[in-house]
Amino acid sequence: MADAVPYEESRLKCSVDTEEPSDDLLEWARENIGEDPDTKELRICELRDMIFERGECTPDRTDDDFLLRFLRARHFIVPKAHRLLVNYCNFKESRPEYFENVDVNRMRELAKTLILSVPPYKDQHGRRMMFLRIGKDIFGAFCFKYLSK
Repeated sequence: MADAVPYEESRLKCSVDTEEPSDDLLEWARENIGEDPDTKELRICELRDMIFERGECTPDRTDDDFLLRFLRARHFIVPKAHRLLVNYCNFKESRPEYFENVDVNRMRELAKTLILSVPPYKDQHGRRMMFLRIGKDIFGAFCFKYLSK
């Protein structure tokens, strides 16, 4: 088995990609998850209306960016996106310990351990990745529940 390559802090620099998606990515989204720029706003409005009409949950947010996450995860099928949102809200209500009292300093400590990392590059399909390095011996300092926050 090959030796692990040591981490060199100076080699990795992270930034947030705020640019508009490339034409290739937009085409991929249209073909694979049904995201059509011409109907995207309509689907967001349909999901928002369904949330208020059915009253199955009361999400903290209903802005376009938030609702878009659920639509993308369910290929822009509004009833499926709504079910996912309801499940998310139910989980958030039943497990508040994952969402409340998040200690920013403790999160910084966790970031320094590199057990969770997001590389500055994307995969061959333009998607962001996240790595969980299970072999790192720090589970005494951070329980899995805390890593999930």
